[in-house]
Amino acid sequence: MKSTDKTWRESVNLAWELSPTLAIFLPVRLKSVEMGVVTEEVSRLVRHYPEAVMHLSEALTYLATPDVVLGDYPELNNILQWARCSPIRALSFFSRQYPPHPITAQYAVRSLSSYPADAVLFYIPQLVQAVRHDSMGYVVELIKSIADKSQLVAHQLIWNMQTNMFLDEEGHQKDRE
Repeated sequence: MKSTDKTWRESVNLAWELSPTLAIFLPVRLKSVEMGVVTEEVSRLVRHYPEAVMHLSEALTYLATPDVVLGDYPELNNILQWARCSPIRALSFFSRQYPPHPITAQYAVRSLSSYPADAVLFYIPQLVQAVRHDSMGYVVELIKSIADKSQLVAHQLIWNMQTNMFLDEEGHQKDRE
């Protein structure tokens, strides 16, 4: 380990002691510095002390990584009590970026459900595409719930699903998913 790596680790730990919120935003603020060590140390602290940053949806970046989800780390259970994230971040848990996992799916559904149905209206194309990668059925149940709350959202969902029924532009090859 280089001495600069040690210095950065110590700096991150000092920031965490002063304010975990400060430490969470260090990698974002210090973009010009070699951030591998800083990000790694922030991730380690978030995994070991999640209760200190559960109120920050931004801290989820350091806990719910594709590797952690794929490895089914026990720390992943903490995201069920995490602050809600943005709809785009929640939808990313249903994309190819993350492997399917019941805990991330539950968190994503909880986050999306916490927004008014009309706020989700802007993300209907992504929601419809998320159905393709949701092997556990969470997105379908979310869509039903949102459609019950708003007639406008229900119509937009129906329209978007009809336009995404085919794999080709001509409408000859139907999508089986």
